[in-house]
Amino acid sequence: MYKQEIIRTPYMWVTDFEEHDVVNFYSHFASLEMDPSIENIVIYIHSFGGSVYGMLAMRDLIKRSTKDVFTVVVGKAKSAAACLAAAGHERFAAPQARYMVHQVSSGAEGTGSDIEVRADEITTLNELMLDNLCEDTGKSKAFWKKQYYSNNADFYFSSEEGIELGMVDHISIPTMVTSQSTGIAVVQISDTKTKKGKK
Repeated sequence: MYKQEIIRTPYMWVTDFEEHDVVNFYSHFASLEMDPSIENIVIYIHSFGGSVYGMLAMRDLIKRSTKDVFTVVVGKAKSAAACLAAAGHERFAAPQARYMVHQVSSGAEGTGSDIEVRADEITTLNELMLDNLCEDTGKSKAFWKKQYYSNNADFYFSSEEGIELGMVDHISIPTMVTSQSTGIAVVQISDTKTKKGKK
């Protein structure tokens, strides 16, 4: 009698950062974290970015995780997505992946006081994003401020350049193999072509 083998895969995708995306992320991530047979969690990222608050919620979960969390950028990681990718314990990027970071932006309406309060919050978020990038890349705040504020433009870079910026550890997509003992897909870094960055 044919018996189908069920492969349990400890990976998830991030494409957006809205409220329901954060809830789904938390639910999926928590279920993987609670499984004692899972050693690592792989987060594939292909995103234009989105809510900074959503990204910060996901980042906090990654940072406190007792599992090895690998972020893998395929296609693009822009804005909030680039900052989330940098938070992984091991950061992978496909050879042709593209990144972009920039200042936090938002529309504001209401009274003059409301607009001032919103402007202050945007300044706070920019500083928080800079602090996180410094922590995750080992670069100084002065360095990232230059990338953020020069010409007030988006800052694009390749996976190769991500190595030098401290955003990427490996230029490759990690190999996933099935453990014979548990039936769970696990990451094999040693079998991938890697280019280790400096954090």
